[in-house]
Amino acid sequence: MEYYSDEPIRNSLTRICFATYEQMELYKQFPEVVGIDSTYNTNKGKYSLFQLLVTDNFGRGRPVLFAWTRKEFKRDVVWILDCFRQIMEDTSKTESFIMDCAQAEIAAVKLTHRQAHIVLCSFHVCRAFCRKTRNPIVKNYLCRLVQCKKDQSNAFNVLILQI
Repeated sequence: MEYYSDEPIRNSLTRICFATYEQMELYKQFPEVVGIDSTYNTNKGKYSLFQLLVTDNFGRGRPVLFAWTRKEFKRDVVWILDCFRQIMEDTSKTESFIMDCAQAEIAAVKLTHRQAHIVLCSFHVCRAFCRKTRNPIVKNYLCRLVQCKKDQSNAFNVLILQI
């Protein structure tokens, strides 16, 4: 837990982070890929909820750490990832982080886990592209481009030519 005294309300709780022993063991079993997901303004205190997740043998996302922060700035996400390293003791086996397009999360992972790959969630990428255009044809092409698989490079090239 962390308190800040520079907040308008003195000695107010600004960040909290925790994992259960079961979550720590789960991370040790599946450390290679970690997902970061956050929601904001979903509680009375307007704290942002962060979850770090791994995928188990059954393909299910399983939480391995929870954190609440007052803000969603880079320094807050860095703090969460530092707590993650401290709680899990060794996060060097994490090869990739999957996340939405949030710049704070991307910058924090680049800073705290330099060796890890950053993978953007295709759902969030498609949604971000679609917000930028009102043209339904372009939206359709963008979503299809995001969902192209490696073995569909021909289909990808055809889509590019159609745009």
